[in-house]
Amino acid sequence: MKKLLSVLLTVAMLACMLPVFAVSAANPEVPVAKVDGKVATGATAHGGKAWTNDENGLKNNEHGSIFVFDQEFKAGTIEVTMTKHPSDNDGHDHGIIFGLTGDSMDFWEGGVQYYFLFINNKTGEIILAKTGDGLGWCWMKSMDCPKWNECTEIDLKVVYSGKGHIEMWANGVLAYDYCDANPLTGTRWGVRAANDNVTFTNINVTTAEPSNEGIKGGIELPFAKVGDKALTGYYSGGPWRNDGSKITVTDTSLVQDTWATTFVIDNDELPLIDGSLTSSVRAGNTGDKGANWLTGIFFGIEATKNVTLWKRSAYSPKAYVLFVDQNKKLILSKTGIFNEDDRLEDLQVSEGVVENYDIAVDFVEIKAEFKANEDGSLTIKGYANGVQLIEYTDANPLTGTRYGVGARCGGSEYKSLVPVNNYCAHANTEVVGAKEATETEKGYTGDTVCKDCGETLRTGEEIPVKTPATPAPTGDAATVAVALAVLAVIGTGVIVTKKREF
Repeated sequence: MKKLLSVLLTVAMLACMLPVFAVSAANPEVPVAKVDGKVATGATAHGGKAWTNDENGLKNNEHGSIFVFDQEFKAGTIEVTMTKHPSDNDGHDHGIIFGLTGDSMDFWEGGVQYYFLFINNKTGEIILAKTGDGLGWCWMKSMDCPKWNECTEIDLKVVYSGKGHIEMWANGVLAYDYCDANPLTGTRWGVRAANDNVTFTNINVTTAEPSNEGIKGGIELPFAKVGDKALTGYYSGGPWRNDGSKITVTDTSLVQDTWATTFVIDNDELPLIDGSLTSSVRAGNTGDKGANWLTGIFFGIEATKNVTLWKRSAYSPKAYVLFVDQNKKLILSKTGIFNEDDRLEDLQVSEGVVENYDIAVDFVEIKAEFKANEDGSLTIKGYANGVQLIEYTDANPLTGTRYGVGARCGGSEYKSLVPVNNYCAHANTEVVGAKEATETEKGYTGDTVCKDCGETLRTGEEIPVKTPATPAPTGDAATVAVALAVLAVIGTGVIVTKKREF
């Protein structure tokens, strides 16, 4: 009887597992793809457009094809070798998708959201984007592909933290280090080809647990200090073509060689409570004198890690921007919030202009003063060369503490950056003016003073005297104390034993 029950139980367990086996075996293995050393499985998406899958590679037979793998990818590294058809020189884009959300297997650029690291075969660019419902098509970063040569194999790699930090690699070279302030949370991944006859081989995935790491910063600005501490930061490019490293830093200034970029401080914070931020800036080559052609200061940046700060709200954190435009007007704006023509949201434009100022030639000192109000609003005053031109109260103020400088003009220069924090939480205090306490006194008095701002927080505070600790016994006294303690424990055990008899 026992044997029969055992057999029936085994059969029942196998029956329960059969659907699992059926699901996992439904998608074929991909001989050229491995996840953590094991052969991966997957299936076609977007209308089931066919792919050829064998030892020669994973190859699409129709344009607009996506192949999605079964294995989960929260974070880690995805590497592929990609070979396009020799006749495909029309600017089609092919590459890796990751961060894919939703359960759909019939999608292209809608119904789901995903990151897309791809190569444009006509221009030779490596491009990072994200797409899907509610996002449109967000062109996050465009770079010249390292070691680009048309009609050759391209080694493409993405290193993803799982929480917005993305490294873009091509042909063994790090093209760009990017952080998305509003990261996608999907864990599906795959490959995508806009044209037919694109082959993917050497697909290798190494998974990892998500982390909050950010862009590696630490570039020191010798001319910018808080006390004795030199400010450091990172150079954060926008979505346009620049490599994020073209800056010149000297003892007296920082010059950006490319446009649409910011330099964000990473070793200091400036809370928007009571303070100011000042920088002396010179606009670079203004080129097309369009609206918001800015060079100025960024503050209140709402980001806890090093992120790319520019353009559309779909991937840029919010921040205040104070700058002088091509019409010599001082403007207070917000980034991360844009209107329909993709411009910054202007909070206030000055009526007056900066006098005796030749744009792209002269330096102008830009200063933002801010003060938190009791009703929760924030008042910001803007100055240019010492003249106040802006006063704006934001009823829904930003709360970020990061700050920096930035411009849409290549060649812009900054020769000072001075943060001032007038707010003190009085965390660093000491008692001063107190006399030495004795064992016979019940207490003594002194003033509690903030070491940071010097304010006297409490006058004549009574400080209780600590009773001196009784010294531990030594020598014969210690031996007697130990013996008494042992006897006490034995006595307790006897009492407990007798209680248990009842």
